[in-house]
Amino acid sequence: VFPAIRGLPQRCQTLIFVHGFSYPAFKVLNTLRQLQVSMHNSGVLVLGFMWPSHSNKAAYLKAKAKTAQAGQHLQQLIAVLQGHQNTVHLVGHSLGARVVLNASIQISKPMGHCFLLAAAIRADALGPGGEFDATRITVCKLVVFYSRYDTVLPVWLSLIHISEPTRLLSISYAVFCLKKKKKNIKKSRRRIIRDK
Repeated sequence: VFPAIRGLPQRCQTLIFVHGFSYPAFKVLNTLRQLQVSMHNSGVLVLGFMWPSHSNKAAYLKAKAKTAQAGQHLQQLIAVLQGHQNTVHLVGHSLGARVVLNASIQISKPMGHCFLLAAAIRADALGPGGEFDATRITVCKLVVFYSRYDTVLPVWLSLIHISEPTRLLSISYAVFCLKKKKKNIKKSRRRIIRDK
């Protein structure tokens, strides 16, 4: 049992958003504002959990390696919130989903809902014997959102975990060439001819 901490919510529905890879603070704040606005009348308290996800796009593996430790810190926050009789719901985006899952498998007290958005995990990670076996996660409902049109995540995962199966997609590339309008070209040619 936790002693009451002044300023900490008690007996509330709380939603913790955990950002993904290379997610700067201003984006986290914008996301939290949008979540707060969308849940304005629901009475849900929106919180953000920031972790060192790196700003360098080439540091994906370093960021991924930090998700386990970040999950331990998130688990401590969840334990404190639950100790104040709060119902905790989790939202994890991309690598943030790994943080959420690392925290969730360490918690014995049931939580609310857990939402994973474009989770950076193997396709079988939540299955029996998987890295984050869903039977070890004590949530009311575990919901995974993904898009078969996601062209970013499958590329990152296939480059980094070549031996690991992911959502395999056929990826098409488009090349756009910008051309000047013919009218502009003719006008500029006319000017050149007249100047001569």
